[in-house]
Amino acid sequence: MPGDISADEVYADRELLNRLGYGIFDVQWGKNGVGFENVRDFSYVVREHEDPKLYRRKIFELVGKYYPNNLAKAVWDKFIDHKWVLSEQRGEEVSLKLAAEDWIENHSHEFLKEWTFKQPEVPYRIRSTSEPRKDFLSIVTGMMFPNLQDLLNVGFSVTDIIWARLQEIKPIRKSPQKQEEAKTAQGEGYYVVQKINPSEFNYIRLVANLTGHVIQTQEEAEKRWNEILEHKWYMSEREGNDVGLRTAALDYYRRINLLAETERGMD
Repeated sequence: MPGDISADEVYADRELLNRLGYGIFDVQWGKNGVGFENVRDFSYVVREHEDPKLYRRKIFELVGKYYPNNLAKAVWDKFIDHKWVLSEQRGEEVSLKLAAEDWIENHSHEFLKEWTFKQPEVPYRIRSTSEPRKDFLSIVTGMMFPNLQDLLNVGFSVTDIIWARLQEIKPIRKSPQKQEEAKTAQGEGYYVVQKINPSEFNYIRLVANLTGHVIQTQEEAEKRWNEILEHKWYMSEREGNDVGLRTAALDYYRRINLLAETERGMD
């Protein structure tokens, strides 16, 4: 009848579904779209606000990964959207499980990275080891070399720092392929090659060695340099003052480690 809303229209209106309290867990549809018989597949979420782990559990059932509660709902929405895209592309019904696995494999990295870098706070420890505790040598070293104080504060020992310094002897290899065109990192995966300050980059390379992200090629050096500069700008805007390259570098690698943990999806 005129004015009626079809199942297809309801399915496409995510905002309406959220307001009504409905979630689409695995709606099946055929050549003619979502039919009346599919209404039973619109699952009602009873008091969703009282079950914050709902989407976390549903994702684990599909792909065997756990995500934080505030991330799980966004990832679930990505699964639903990707299911529709794949079904349209292939001209046939694609299961939610297949769509979820495909999204995780081919599209999740950039999304999870953006989420990780926008978190207001990350764990202060830069590694999943014991809580930072300074021994006598670390205290004395911090007094004699103030520029190492920030590394000692996050739990690295004097031995760790010396070993990471020795690793810097290894030369950075030239990139196998030169970038023919410099573009911004936004959207296309290329980086504007800004002139690298040797003394500042040495610190970045030291932190990379300490955190297990050894910089081995010129291309990777340029990528990390630019990402850290971009992160420094973002942090400075958020804090309302210049946070400094060293602070930005440490925070950057903390977030890179958090990203790796998030992608593993471990509980």
